[in-house]
Amino acid sequence: MEAIYGVTLEALAEITSKQSALRTQFGEPQGDAHWQNWLAARGLDPHTYAMAYNAWYERFQADPTGQLQAKFHMQLQQASMQANFGDVRDMSQDVEEGLTLDKYAQVAVALSRKSKDLDAVVREFGLSGPDQWHRANEAWTKKMAADATFKLSVQYGQLYQKHAGPAFQEEMQNKVAETLAAANRPRDYVDEPGEQLTPESCLRKMKSSSRKERWRAARDYAHMADLGNVPDKAAAIATVTPILLEMIENHDDQTTNDAESATRSLWDLGNRSDDFRGAIQRCLNRTREKLQSLEAAFAPIQNQAIPERIFLQSKIRDHRSLVSTMTEYANENWNSRPAFEDYQGSSVPATRHGAMAAPARSSGGPPKWIAIPIVLAVAGSVFFATRTHGIGQSPLLNTSPSATATATATATTPPTTANAASAAPSNSAPAAKASPPTKAKTPATTPAKKH
Repeated sequence: MEAIYGVTLEALAEITSKQSALRTQFGEPQGDAHWQNWLAARGLDPHTYAMAYNAWYERFQADPTGQLQAKFHMQLQQASMQANFGDVRDMSQDVEEGLTLDKYAQVAVALSRKSKDLDAVVREFGLSGPDQWHRANEAWTKKMAADATFKLSVQYGQLYQKHAGPAFQEEMQNKVAETLAAANRPRDYVDEPGEQLTPESCLRKMKSSSRKERWRAARDYAHMADLGNVPDKAAAIATVTPILLEMIENHDDQTTNDAESATRSLWDLGNRSDDFRGAIQRCLNRTREKLQSLEAAFAPIQNQAIPERIFLQSKIRDHRSLVSTMTEYANENWNSRPAFEDYQGSSVPATRHGAMAAPARSSGGPPKWIAIPIVLAVAGSVFFATRTHGIGQSPLLNTSPSATATATATATTPPTTANAASAAPSNSAPAAKASPPTKAKTPATTPAKKH
């Protein structure tokens, strides 16, 4: 079996998946320590792994068919499914409207292949007729939609692949390869630039009813104000401050990064007000309480290969990072710069250039929801097509090739340097390919920071 630096393609998938699984199970620092021990038992180390990945990635890029990279992602998906769904109970005999999940998958496969009418197919599998099939199809679809952990969708996908046979697996791999090959092909065009970011556009978007748009514009506008790239800096700070405080006060599980960003921006803008300090303390109290609940929920399932572990560990990372950041700012010297008494004229302190730097941003581990694409690798190409297979379409192949490739290719992202134990993986890579390590180097001693 072909190997590069002693690492075969199958081993590359196993190693990459193992690192993600251990980080999910134990958290980043402890998980990386377990991973290094696991590598050492196999005669490898993080540096060798990164070197091997670099070389394999060059092979992927040199393959005009995309088949080699597609094969890697299919193997990576299988390893990730086992790591995160291996302990999920067997649901194949669960029943909805008189139809087990296993039989439901069999009928779906048959409907995708046979030219017979619906009535003939469903009666062949012992159903009373099309009405029972439509009821069962609707019931199973609703049940999958209600399953936020994708356990049911993944098991359905596995059953579908089992009954569809090897040809179906080959067809899936070919679709992934086709998309990867297109993505790796040299481009002869330049993307058109988007809307130019200006103070005026930010001010307009800061009035949006969409919280996401409003908060994003506030972050950009605060940065402009900090650099002095606004017509009236004092007025700009007065305008953006209430939205930044809103980001701290009203963050949720998906917007912890926004709370941290807003805190840094207000500090850099010289805000030392009681409102700001109170917002930090309230945010810190809420986050500590939430973190305690998350850690209590995670403890009993830490060693179980079930998808809840992914979701909880990701939330724990984000909330630990937020607690760390808020604690650092709460403990800073709030008299270190002129008081932020109002937002007019000379009372606005200088920007951070030449002044005291903001507290260092602590590492929160891998980016938000780094492991979720593992769940979606099968679920995304299974569930969201089940709505149509009442008319004879495959609930897997009904998904577009690009969607399938995106889900498969992003199952787990490799490290960015040879320090595979400490470099946080990224889920911001292009959808059709994973980001390779950029250069082998001496392992660092600190984990990568979350951005």
